[in-house]
Amino acid sequence: MTKTFRDFDTRSQFIEYLGLYPKRPADYKDFVKIHTIPVEHFQSELQDILANINVVEKTWNDQSINAIERSVAKKGQRQLDIMQAQRREKLQAGYAPDQPMYRIKNCGADSVFSALAQRLGLDHGLARYHVQFPGEVTAWHTDIFSPSHEFLADDADHMDDASVGKDNNIRRVLIALQPWQQGHMMQFGRTFWFDWRAGDVISWDYGVPHGSANMGYQPRISVSITGKITDRFIALNHDARKI
Repeated sequence: MTKTFRDFDTRSQFIEYLGLYPKRPADYKDFVKIHTIPVEHFQSELQDILANINVVEKTWNDQSINAIERSVAKKGQRQLDIMQAQRREKLQAGYAPDQPMYRIKNCGADSVFSALAQRLGLDHGLARYHVQFPGEVTAWHTDIFSPSHEFLADDADHMDDASVGKDNNIRRVLIALQPWQQGHMMQFGRTFWFDWRAGDVISWDYGVPHGSANMGYQPRISVSITGKITDRFIALNHDARKI
């Protein structure tokens, strides 16, 4: 009998059952740079965040365990059920329920990042600012793009339990808005990302576990775009792998 997310106590156990991160060659890079945006294209948006950094820290969604649950609760009990294994795992590991991971806010429809989604080959793209303050950590996790997310609501509403966690052609890219600074770290599978340049855009395969930490002294500012892949996105990633 096929198991679903309901049969597992932790998200890691569910991910292992699904086999989302198989063994790879030692030289395989678990993320690739697929694009670079000229800094001047988003300089005004970056400066606005920096000028209001205290507001960001106090008012943006901090992605703590409790903040995520409050957001997911708006979409109903089933969505809460999907998130429970991840919540339990974080609490068992010692993460505090109100411990911030990073701060998020949706980019406006007129943002350069909202427009970028189509150029990258991501349909129905949702762009969000990410600000990670010193001392904040994004817990190690694997994205399953469950029905709890805002994007592709129609697809999510019709997803049965057996489909949750399966590859449904949703991907996420991450865009660095500032040059890498000492103490800013991201890890994708067995590959660390550091020494990035402002405007670098990276993507990773479905099922690759990842996390981040800011052990530096300045906020780490980035943008994520999530959407449904097209042939263009597949081609960009294929070409990046050949470099």
